[in-house]
Amino acid sequence: WAVVNSIDPAEFPHSGARSDCFLGILAAIAAEFLCILECSTSSEVVTTAFLDMLLAMWRRLQLELEAAFFFFTLSLTSIGASGWPIAALLGRIGGSLRRGFGAVVPN
Repeated sequence: WAVVNSIDPAEFPHSGARSDCFLGILAAIAAEFLCILECSTSSEVVTTAFLDMLLAMWRRLQLELEAAFFFFTLSLTSIGASGWPIAALLGRIGGSLRRGFGAVVPN
């Protein structure tokens, strides 16, 4: 918990990194982002407000992944070896991003 308590909330004010179930929150955010991203293939729902929400969710996912990999130093090999499905979920997000954006990486 020393790492968790050392996270400055001013730097990461919206992160779930201080939560007891940070990895569960990370999985929920990743799943929610994937669902929203998959909806972006339907032109009926893609509006300026929808794209703003998608960008906000993308930034939130990036924030949580940054907390996981840099503050908690979770390696992808450890995550993959654990059997926790977040690696597969991130792979699906990557595939969906490639289908939706091609060579243009959203950031």
